[in-house]
Amino acid sequence: MKISESPKNRIQLPAIGAEIFTYLKDVNDRESFTASRRLKDLLANNLKIELVKTFPSFPVFETSQSTLRKITNSLLSAGTSGNNRTLDAIQEFGDISNKENKELNYLQVAQYLRDWSKDYRSAKGSLDNSFKCINSFLRIQKTGNDESIKTLLREPIATYSDFLKWINFAREYWIKKQIIKVNLQGSYLAIYDAFIETFDEDLSNNRFRSLLDTTWLRYLSLEHNTVNKSESFDNNLDNPNLDLERRPSFEIELDIGDGKFEYLVRCYSFNQYQASQLQFKLALELSRAKQFSALNFRVANRQDTSPTLVVAVKGVQSESDVSNIVNFIEDALEKAKFKH
Repeated sequence: MKISESPKNRIQLPAIGAEIFTYLKDVNDRESFTASRRLKDLLANNLKIELVKTFPSFPVFETSQSTLRKITNSLLSAGTSGNNRTLDAIQEFGDISNKENKELNYLQVAQYLRDWSKDYRSAKGSLDNSFKCINSFLRIQKTGNDESIKTLLREPIATYSDFLKWINFAREYWIKKQIIKVNLQGSYLAIYDAFIETFDEDLSNNRFRSLLDTTWLRYLSLEHNTVNKSESFDNNLDNPNLDLERRPSFEIELDIGDGKFEYLVRCYSFNQYQASQLQFKLALELSRAKQFSALNFRVANRQDTSPTLVVAVKGVQSESDVSNIVNFIEDALEKAKFKH
């Protein structure tokens, strides 16, 4: 996965705000799409290997590319619809029984592949979340009959300093308008700010690609993110960074006193962008938790020796609440594929 400069990830200065909005959207769209494509290519390659190893009766190399692509796409689709799509795609193989296992059926194979590929769905989810958070800011340009937006669209931008001032103005507008729930704002901002930091002083951007790749690869175990070099496949999956360490660990601490009650999630070996994604997922899970409807949560990302997520809670908590919240946070982290 060679990271090469893309001439499209540039904008000619001076420009106006409307052009900057379009440029930022293009970078987010293009790099998010191509990162998803690299993930899909890796899954497609390893899917072939897994099918040959686990189901030798499958006519993998005689099967049409469209069927293999259909299975790959289905495995990245979450939920019941994804399960159904995988089952439908598997059925295109025809007869899959063999001498060793005459009871082998389509549902068993589909369930096996869905479980085998769950890391890839988590990685795809991380890319989708990143895209959504960044796009939330860029959609403000569509706000009609708003003088602040009209100013942003007309604003001349000739230097990197102008760009940063413009970004700050747009950021404050987004916060003020409460485009999303207040308790989720911090997690959206962290991901957006990390995106903005990938632009160089001439506003070219060749670093967001690497940031996305490093992040989604963290969701994959060594088994899944190590490419078998003897197999041939597409799109330069020869990145030495594929052989990453296993998922980083975390630990939860309680910080109680002087009227405050905080849950500290210390994340080891995370970069700030990965911690920002975890912050988003925690905030989202807590906002949806009906069992804590009487409590108000805020999830912040604290700069420390290791990124530390701070879950601050307002509201009266019983001893059982404390235990339940810790368990809930641990479950949310488990869902996010960061295991301790």
